[in-house]
Amino acid sequence: MVSSESIQRILDVGAGAPRIDLLFAATRELTALLGERGVCISMEGTPRIAVATSDPLTEGRSVELEQYPEIAEAVRVRDLAVAQDGSSIAVPLFVGGVCRAVIVVQSTPPRQAARPELAIGRLVGRLTSALLPGAVEPEGAILALRAPSPSMSISAVPLQPAGTRRRILVVEDDVELAQTLGEALEDQGYQVEQARDGGEGVGRALSNRPDLILLDVNLPSLDGFMAAAQLRDSPITREVPIIFVSARHDLSARIRILHLENVDFIPKPFREDDLLARIEQALVGAHARQRLQRRATVDDLTGLGNLSVFRARLAEEHQRVLRYGSPLSLAMIDVDKLKAINDRLGHVAGSDVLRTIGDVLRRHARTTDLAARYGGDEFVVLLPQTTLAEAAIFAERVRSEVEARAVHGFHPTVSIGVASLSRPDSVETDGQLLNRADAAAYTAKRQGGNRICAGAAESDV
Repeated sequence: MVSSESIQRILDVGAGAPRIDLLFAATRELTALLGERGVCISMEGTPRIAVATSDPLTEGRSVELEQYPEIAEAVRVRDLAVAQDGSSIAVPLFVGGVCRAVIVVQSTPPRQAARPELAIGRLVGRLTSALLPGAVEPEGAILALRAPSPSMSISAVPLQPAGTRRRILVVEDDVELAQTLGEALEDQGYQVEQARDGGEGVGRALSNRPDLILLDVNLPSLDGFMAAAQLRDSPITREVPIIFVSARHDLSARIRILHLENVDFIPKPFREDDLLARIEQALVGAHARQRLQRRATVDDLTGLGNLSVFRARLAEEHQRVLRYGSPLSLAMIDVDKLKAINDRLGHVAGSDVLRTIGDVLRRHARTTDLAARYGGDEFVVLLPQTTLAEAAIFAERVRSEVEARAVHGFHPTVSIGVASLSRPDSVETDGQLLNRADAAAYTAKRQGGNRICAGAAESDV
């Protein structure tokens, strides 16, 4: 099993970080992984030390490259290279097809790095290259496909633990090229699935969502552009990054006309290491977008949805009621005496109570429901296609399990108000539905808490 902690720390630095911060982070991680001390040598202009882990005073000092034959080898093969005696390891950082820097890790006495360490080191270098400013190739660059250099003596190993490998769907009707791509990607630790035309590719992506799609343009039955449009129309594959692979000269212009997001392209013929770098760049970008989306929609304490995502979803479900007449219910959950819990047991205990309630709501909410933290000590659950009676049953299950949970030796309780919207001709607003559920929860709390109350009917509003 290969540890991915170093990779995650580079991802945490993220795209858009200052160049020197990325170089320092990568040098630090590679040094901890592969040796005792490390330097990042800038190859732009006169080679000089840009970052040094052991002696920052050496930064800016010029470097005689003849002292490091492994640097020349790393630049030549565009990959990690180890000195013959194992005393140093060089990791090149290529941006836009040009080596911008080389990270050198040294050890005294020489040490032999294990294959998993070398594999992680190789990926750290590739990720750093993809995150550096200017990592996208200039438009129209023509690259040549090549096999791995025979001088590379390091065998590829899976870069992620078994069961967590990232999946790449290759949609390519050229059988020989598809096989070459599949083998190269599998050697790098990816899980690869193949499709021979656009229709098959869309079907496979929808049935088993990949992490990235390599998509040829000229395909039988459904071309790449139409396939990409269908993939973007589905919520399942809307955020999956796509890399077009084609020899068409108008590829960039066509992509701009279609206004497709999270899309890159690489022209045929291409070089394997450039494609791998482009893949890593796309995966890093997708990871960053997922983290931003999570921050925008998830409550940090409980892991439930936040108020923003709840309001948006409530508006959608309300429109569905008006259009189709299906019932919609709300359960407003108020924690009983949370202030007393904080005063008596401390705010850590209070936070643990909120997390416990969040866990209970996750257990009982269906995939079509949405549980969210409404604010402070309040939660709300959106229950589409659920009558008031069914919402009350859901609420009782939640109330009962919360009471049964012990948190710091204390059994918390909740007051729950439920309200429903079921008439297609209703003129009630989202806010009025929320107010009915909130008023019912307040009634339950006034009656002593640890109980459920139903809100006023629509006709009474």
